[in-house]
Amino acid sequence: MAATGKAYHIRSYCFDLLYSRYWVYLNSLGNTEPGASSSKPYTSAGYSLAVILDSGTTLNYIPQNLFNVILADFPGAVLEDNGAYSVSCSYATQSGTIDFGFGNVIINVPYSQFIWQPAPGSCYLGVIPLTSSISIPILGDSFLRGAYGESKEY
Repeated sequence: MAATGKAYHIRSYCFDLLYSRYWVYLNSLGNTEPGASSSKPYTSAGYSLAVILDSGTTLNYIPQNLFNVILADFPGAVLEDNGAYSVSCSYATQSGTIDFGFGNVIINVPYSQFIWQPAPGSCYLGVIPLTSSISIPILGDSFLRGAYGESKEY
């Protein structure tokens, strides 16, 4: 998919002046499955989750309840010793998107970007639940790769 050539501003907030960390509010999350014409919502109206955007983090870290609904859409995912969920690499070739909403901007991250492929034949779901060591929601590289080129304003 080609980039639209349009840049969107998403309001960010600074919460840590010492380390200049910023967060944005995720207002919706959904899945446009391959062949579907619209996104299946994972969140309800009025949803708001403060998340950090971090290019130094490979995966996305989200609350367990939200993770569980995403996981259900990727049958066959297996929890590995490293804490990530391996999935069939065939997902990375499918036309679906994971749809992140920030106010009136929806960022459609293609499965090919959302599925993390650290090596040929090795594929992982681009999201894991928050842990005791990572307790702040983070949108990492598996979101940011897709965000650079795919977004729509509604």
